[in-house]
Amino acid sequence: MSCLLAAAGIVLAAKGKSADYPDGLGKAEDLVGFVMAVSVAVAGAYFAYRALERFLYPRPVNFQVYYAILLGATVPVKLTLGLAFRRLAKRRDSVIFQTICTDSFSDCGVTAMTLLSFILSEYAGLRADSLFGLAVSAVIIVNGVRLVKTSARRLLGRNDPRQNEEIGQILLSCGFAQAEVKTYAAGDSVTAAAAVTGEGDAQKARDLIRRQTNAELYLYRR
Repeated sequence: MSCLLAAAGIVLAAKGKSADYPDGLGKAEDLVGFVMAVSVAVAGAYFAYRALERFLYPRPVNFQVYYAILLGATVPVKLTLGLAFRRLAKRRDSVIFQTICTDSFSDCGVTAMTLLSFILSEYAGLRADSLFGLAVSAVIIVNGVRLVKTSARRLLGRNDPRQNEEIGQILLSCGFAQAEVKTYAAGDSVTAAAAVTGEGDAQKARDLIRRQTNAELYLYRR
């Protein structure tokens, strides 16, 4: 389900500008990323509930070698997926890929802890499944809440002070006397609105800002 949502968000965000949507559909990616981040946090809370239930009301753990082998085989696959999506998330700066990365690592952790609890229960007589479940669910919830905050900020178009500072310095280097910058993100595209004074080279500033920050510049002269 998460993969389908991710694909839908990326496809919508990739669509170009139109008469109805002159700025494109970049916000679709942020919206899907927010929904996915919420689902990760909710899944972590549900997993914590089930782990707490097993802690309070223990149940027998049925160990079968065949299932243990299958679980063990999926761990490196999920780990590889998590690493791949982490690289994509850094390259594209996408909440969707960040969420899938977190989901993959969380799934890998859940599977590994499940396998370990089976082994400990069968060969050491230790009932650690609920404790492992609580530990993993806590990590999932923390990462899920962090993703919700990140995606909400992007969805609401939060200003990035560091990027504002970088773009302001570029404008000053291009001959403007003063520059007040605000940025607005939509998906992986960024719009920078700058109120400037002085006679600077606007085209040079646009080219430098696009090349260094991937932002489209709109100038307002005071």
